[in-house]
Amino acid sequence: MCGLIFAVAGDEALAFERHRQRIAAVGGISAATAQLLAELYPDAARFCQALLSNPSAPEPVGRAMSMAKQGSRAAARRLVAAFLDGDALGWDDLVDRAATVKGLTRDSASSLVSSFKGSTDKLQEALQQDVASQETHGPRTGLRRPQAEQLLQLLVETKQKDKKNNNTQTNNNNINKYCY
Repeated sequence: MCGLIFAVAGDEALAFERHRQRIAAVGGISAATAQLLAELYPDAARFCQALLSNPSAPEPVGRAMSMAKQGSRAAARRLVAAFLDGDALGWDDLVDRAATVKGLTRDSASSLVSSFKGSTDKLQEALQQDVASQETHGPRTGLRRPQAEQLLQLLVETKQKDKKNNNTQTNNNNINKYCY
């Protein structure tokens, strides 16, 4: 198919078709949605920029859902992962972690994370201050004390796991560098 497109229309059309196919290859993205996105954002650079800055949502997964008129968060996450680096899912991952706290819905977790612009460090600092304040509801997050404690513990554990995984990956890279 691409060869025929190149023969008839040239480099630009071939690049567009490959871009459309890359979008369509993402699980959960229909051919019609892939076509729409490719028409709106005709190359990967423009598409990536839209995922990073479109005003429709404060973070890439929400933007992907809005831009693609895509109701599936899972498909939107796959779309973001296919075009942006792994850090682009960080905001959405933080919302998912916060939503596991008893009494926090996904919407309230999303609002909480948004108020700290998706920063785990800023949220963790606010939670530490809330817990230290000894108030029933945290002055920085508005969370009840048990929720603030639970989320803080979750973030600390996640950070420790991430650090351990990064150290393991660094060690594996060093082993591979010397062994292969």
